Amino acid sequence: MAFDKSFSDEMKKEIAYKEYEIESYNQDVRLKTGEYIGNVAHIYDSVNGNEEQVFVITNNGQGEKQKAVPYSASDEDRSQIHDVTVLMKGSETEISTQKLLHDTFTDWVKTDLPAASNILNPVGASEYATDYAKNYARDKAKDSFNNAVEAFEDAIIPTSVNLPPEATPVGRFIQKALDNPVSNFVQEKASDVAGFFAERTAEEQVKFPTLMGAAFLKKYNELTGTFPPPQFKDAAAHLKEVIRKYPNAKIDLYGHSLGSMDIQYALACLTEEEASHIGTVHLYNGPNAYSILTPEQKARIDSLKYKIYNHIDHKDLVSLGYQDSGSKESSGIVKHLKTKNLKNTGLQHMMHGYIYDKNGNLVLEKGTEAITRKEIIEERMKVYYRLKDKLQKTGGGLSSSERIYLDALQARLASDELIRVVDEGLEQAQKSKAQLDTDLETLEKVLQTVPKGFILNLAEVEEAYAQAGATRQTVVTEVRERFDNRLAAYQSLSNEFHALSEQVNAGIELLKAKDQEIAGEMNQWEQLAY
Repeated sequence: MAFDKSFSDEMKKEIAYKEYEIESYNQDVRLKTGEYIGNVAHIYDSVNGNEEQVFVITNNGQGEKQKAVPYSASDEDRSQIHDVTVLMKGSETEISTQKLLHDTFTDWVKTDLPAASNILNPVGASEYATDYAKNYARDKAKDSFNNAVEAFEDAIIPTSVNLPPEATPVGRFIQKALDNPVSNFVQEKASDVAGFFAERTAEEQVKFPTLMGAAFLKKYNELTGTFPPPQFKDAAAHLKEVIRKYPNAKIDLYGHSLGSMDIQYALACLTEEEASHIGTVHLYNGPNAYSILTPEQKARIDSLKYKIYNHIDHKDLVSLGYQDSGSKESSGIVKHLKTKNLKNTGLQHMMHGYIYDKNGNLVLEKGTEAITRKEIIEERMKVYYRLKDKLQKTGGGLSSSERIYLDALQARLASDELIRVVDEGLEQAQKSKAQLDTDLETLEKVLQTVPKGFILNLAEVEEAYAQAGATRQTVVTEVRERFDNRLAAYQSLSNEFHALSEQVNAGIELLKAKDQEIAGEMNQWEQLAY
């Protein structure tokens, strides 16, 4: 996507959420802050009755002359598109119409449950489905109870054309009764009771049937060879068609929940040439589909690992099949997110529990940050080694221009990631410095105050502190100086790495400017590398 590198994690999550907001072809898609993403050029909606929803968004790069470039456009027009975003929608939950009922049944029973039964085995799939149903039923029951109470309040409070309800004696009495903390407490507990019974009912109705259903589906799929679910296969076919329709585009993908699984499977089905068209991939709160892939499919998605950022909320029941940290046996780089513990299951799943830093980037679960950073560096360096092998195989040896490019690529990859590591350390040190300054100010006041109940004067108290080695110089000034020196070292290191990165990039651009042939080759190799 255009300007993708400048987008914060919060903005990227907002893009993923657009999959639930798109309604029509040629719809203008942009962030709430105004950044233009593109126009909807094509919609796949249950093409073969398998209820996938895939949205293809093109950005024609023409500023105010923005418009979709659909499949029906000429080959020449579509070849001019370099920026395509694909969104794959999560599971449907509404049943208010026949179409939505069919969507929900197909998504959950024909796709989610078979996938879960293979990822977790039938018992695990049954437990997962039961927990989800219990929480969903509890939330719905509590909402219905509270809505009924509000409707009852509206019905019994007297109303008048000219006077508000509380203006009448009866209205004031009822209003006070309803606003009473005891009344609110009783309503809250009654709501909890309604939720509790809904949970038990859902557990009784769901647990055994889902266990039998998951076991049957797993066995049926094994005997008939009908796994993976048809929706996965359709998603893969659609992605291949997008690549064919826009042959010169980098394609960024976003998916949430079931959409995440659709994308994981679709990526695993690409050829090496097709995979070279993928830009970046952002997945949110979806099950880990890696275990259901064939060895060949795992190899393909492993080759794209450095492009895939898989965001997981361990408090979300749908984010299943992952380890507590790291990305082993998973699709992409798994980011284990630090999240709020929301009471509402639906909101937790819909990414409302995410926590962001001041720059709008996601905060990771404590203890996983270093592992994730190490994995990102390792996966990005694999790009260098894969390209080096490819150039050596195709040319029988490396030319001087190829060696120059590989050296530049290696330097750029290394400097980019080292800058991220150093800058993260600098930011954390700056936060610690701000907290330290506050603590030292408090400590300094303590040193200059006679503790309550002491009969000594301030000079005597200071002398007592000094005999114990606690003076302003030792516990305030020296501590601040040591930390300031450490912070200065971080800042110096950050400055040096930023300068190094600028030198590397300037050197590459200078080389391109001096030798147009090398510039052309390097631009071609960039397509192989990223």
